[in-house]
Amino acid sequence: MSAVAFLLCPPAFATGVDEVRPSQAEMDSINRQIAAIQNPQDRAAVQNQSLVWKLTTFLCESAARPPLEKLGAGDRFFLQDDKPDSQVLVSPSLLKGRGQFRQAANAMNWTAFHWACHLDPATAAVTSFEATPL
Repeated sequence: MSAVAFLLCPPAFATGVDEVRPSQAEMDSINRQIAAIQNPQDRAAVQNQSLVWKLTTFLCESAARPPLEKLGAGDRFFLQDDKPDSQVLVSPSLLKGRGQFRQAANAMNWTAFHWACHLDPATAAVTSFEATPL
């Protein structure tokens, strides 16, 4: 493999034995969205984030709001926490993680939750998003 080809390969995530990589459609979707960021500093900051963060942010975040609102989420939520491995690429069709949302009924309280974002690797579309409060 040439050095150029190696640099263009998406990073892998160790899951014990096998390496997990996003699908080409998922990578293409992320790269299009990053390229559309107008401010060069913002674009550079996003490019420096981990690949799993980019997958979560660009593919799963918008699908998370309706299920989280059903659980009582208010205007703010995060699909990560401050602990290691709060976002994990399990397979090209599944991202899992931990997060928290501000409660709609009491904006001073936050609720921690586990989440699963199911993807169609061929299209990079979210097929479902599930959240379970801790």
